Amino acid sequence: MLSRPLFLAAIYLLLCVSRMANAEPLSAENFGKLPQVSLMQISPSGNRLAWRQNDGEADYIVVKDLTNNTIIGTIDAKEV
Repeated sequence: MLSRPLFLAAIYLLLCVSRMANAEPLSAENFGKLPQVSLMQISPSGNRLAWRQNDGEADYIVVKDLTNNTIIGTIDAKEV
């Protein structure tokens, strides 16, 4: 007979495998899409955060001030 931890691990593994079997396959379009948020960087002081944001139509670089939770500025990534 299986020990309890081994039995629980086997049940967990079966649940994971069954969820993976029910997942829809990814299309080529999914792989070709740019991520909505990428290249996230924090300033050396830790007060500002910058990232690239793509909504499918526009591509921007965004800078946010973390001390007061406001967007400092955005620029079209095509201009950089």
